[in-house]
Amino acid sequence: MKMQKLFDVTGSVSVVTGAGSGIGLAMAEVMAENGARVVMVDINVERLNTVVATMQKANLAVEAVVADVADGARLRAVIDEAAAKYKRHRRERRRCKAHPIADH
Repeated sequence: MKMQKLFDVTGSVSVVTGAGSGIGLAMAEVMAENGARVVMVDINVERLNTVVATMQKANLAVEAVVADVADGARLRAVIDEAAAKYKRHRRERRRCKAHPIADH
């Protein structure tokens, strides 16, 4: 299997926390570059808006949501809102910063 096919996430939607910098930003960039729509979540509004604007200029399908993910209820609401907006079923992966929303 070719590497590009292995990492093809075209048509998927993911919520990535800590997306304003570091590993969260790197994960959001890779997912968006490989076809996912990415809901980028961070507590730092200025940093988040800056990176989202840069990625949108590169024609990547990303959007910003400012939230403190230490508030579990708020994080669940962000994921549920993304799932409803993009008509996906909610599926969580708790061991990483990406929260994919299933296509089925």
